[in-house]
Amino acid sequence: MRTLDPTTNETVTLLNNYFGYYFNTVDDLVVDKYGDVWFTDPMYSWFNDLTDTAPQLESASYRFRPSTGAVAVIDDSCRQPNGIAFSPGYKNLYISDSGAVAGTYAPQYPDIHSTSFNTTGKRTVYVYDVYDSGSMLSIGNRRPIYLAQDWIPDGLKVSQAGYVVTGAGRGVDVLDEFGQMIVRVQTNYTVQNFAWVADKKTGKWTEFWMCGNGGVSRVRWELEGQHLV
Repeated sequence: MRTLDPTTNETVTLLNNYFGYYFNTVDDLVVDKYGDVWFTDPMYSWFNDLTDTAPQLESASYRFRPSTGAVAVIDDSCRQPNGIAFSPGYKNLYISDSGAVAGTYAPQYPDIHSTSFNTTGKRTVYVYDVYDSGSMLSIGNRRPIYLAQDWIPDGLKVSQAGYVVTGAGRGVDVLDEFGQMIVRVQTNYTVQNFAWVADKKTGKWTEFWMCGNGGVSRVRWELEGQHLV
C-alpha cells in the first residue's frame, strides 16, 4: 500500500506486512470517516505470477490506522476477498468473495502459477453491519446478498443512494441494498474495476468509467456516486 504524488511520481510505502509477514495482494480499499483504511488481501499476485514471494498469510481483510500504524484483521471468512465498500452513512460494509477464480498454492511446486474458474466456488457479495464506537468502526453479522450471475464479483462500490455496484464478468451489475439486481451494464470485455467522476457540466458524480481486460468504457447516467470527502 503506497501513496503517489501525481506531480513527481514519488511513492511512499505505508504498509506491506502484518508483523513481518508480507501481504499477498492488497487488492481493493476504502477509507472510513476516521481515516482508517479497510482493504482486502487475496492471493492473486501469486496465482497470476506477479510476485516471487509465496503467500505468507491466509486470505483476509484488514483495517489499517495510518495515524498510529495499527493494523487488525476484520474478517477471514472469504476464500478470496476482493471488492470492499461502505454504504452512505456507514450503515453497512460490503465485501465480494471471488474465490471461484483461484489457483493452487503448493510450496513443493513453487513454479506453478495459474487460475481456473469453478462455478461452485464463492462468487458472492456479502454485507456486514457496521458498529461505531465513536473513534473506530467495526463489523459483524455477515450474510450473503448476491451470487454473481456471470463470472465473479470483482470491483465493488456503493452509490450515493445506497445501490451496490459490482463488476461481474462482461458487465457491471447494479443491486439494491438487499441484493436484488436492478440493471446490468453490458460490455464486451471483463470489467475488473470502475470509478465515478464528476460531470463537467453539472458537477454531479454521474459519469461512470469502467475498465478491465480488453477495454475501457464510459457511462453517463443518473446513478450518482458517493460524495466522498
